[in-house]
Amino acid sequence: MPRRKTKEPSGLIIWYEIITGVFEIILGFLLIIFGPKLLHLYQQVIFSNFFIFDHEWLSDLIETVVPFLFDHYIFVSLSFIGFGIVKIICGVGMYHNKIWADFLLIAALTFLMPFDLVSLFQSFAWYKVVYLIINSAIIYYLFPVIEKN
Repeated sequence: MPRRKTKEPSGLIIWYEIITGVFEIILGFLLIIFGPKLLHLYQQVIFSNFFIFDHEWLSDLIETVVPFLFDHYIFVSLSFIGFGIVKIICGVGMYHNKIWADFLLIAALTFLMPFDLVSLFQSFAWYKVVYLIINSAIIYYLFPVIEKN
């Protein structure tokens, strides 16, 4: 297996990828376990008119998207688990100084970037901005490493 010829990646990137990977795997399994219960809870909240939105489009969006996600919660949770495994594999590969880990991480982060942007534009939250900035910084950091190899 080819090893990286340049400097080693930051330990911060390695641990960030491993921790977010573990978090995504746990989230995926929790969604598998508690998915039907969450759908029931969601339906109770909607029918009780607990959330009243001033914007009709937001209400329509939530009432359309959330049931769709719960109808396909197995696919969504398997996606979380899959991307979590990829992030952990990238972190371990980067720890062992493997160049394929850099390629895999850039491909995974680049693939997820449009989804992160759409999520940010649909509902603004600071944690989404921070997550997007961190992922962009990792891609920006790894491109020169790959070019030198």
